[in-house]
Amino acid sequence: MTTALVLVGRSAAGAGDVLATHAARLRERAVADEVTTLQYDHDPVAEIADELAAVEAETVFVSPLVVEREHFPARDVERVTDRTVHVCEPLGWSPALTDAVLDRADANVSTPAAATLVLVGLGRSSASDRDLAVAYHADRIRERDVYAQVLDGYLLQNPAVECVRYDVATEEVVVVPVFPARCQATEERIPKALGFEPDGIAAPLGAHPRVTDCIQAELARERVLREGSRSVPGGAEGGPRLAADGLGDPTDP
Repeated sequence: MTTALVLVGRSAAGAGDVLATHAARLRERAVADEVTTLQYDHDPVAEIADELAAVEAETVFVSPLVVEREHFPARDVERVTDRTVHVCEPLGWSPALTDAVLDRADANVSTPAAATLVLVGLGRSSASDRDLAVAYHADRIRERDVYAQVLDGYLLQNPAVECVRYDVATEEVVVVPVFPARCQATEERIPKALGFEPDGIAAPLGAHPRVTDCIQAELARERVLREGSRSVPGGAEGGPRLAADGLGDPTDP
């Protein structure tokens, strides 16, 4: 049985290069018979349907380059063609992503042990911060005790990015946007919302090698889950599924 891995991401400046870099690495690792990329502006269900249907492999795995489950309509994408399509978990909950976040931060700060690290995510209006992948990585970094302080803030919910400055307890501050690629949020909204000039605003996750590792790990996980529970409708038993939310477009990340 032939398989294809399709990396799917939002259309934004540089996002295509990010997808292409991850795809090239995954081809070298031979994770599937075919590795390709697709992009969409607002509605992945409508915008990638024809291209997804044109993929020749018998089984197609889709890896959405999003951080949170609610930012991609997985079940709708799985049903958009009459072929077998499985959507992998997003990148946000992969433990390896913590390393990518720390690398981005460390490149923009002189003394981590005396600095505050601020992780900024999109968030969503219907969740507490403990339900968010960004908060998960903030907790993991706190456990490593490499920064004097670790905070997390969001564009769509509390704790809001605008309020982070009131909690900063150090002179040096570095901000890491936990986004898959550069976009309006990373280039305009986050700097404006911070309300202060940090010592460094790191690049988003982008083409970091550990992000590629996350994609590969989620593909492997999805394969195992599908092999173990082929008969479970809408998802694999024992594993969380991505929520279908129509367009999956709460804002302009």
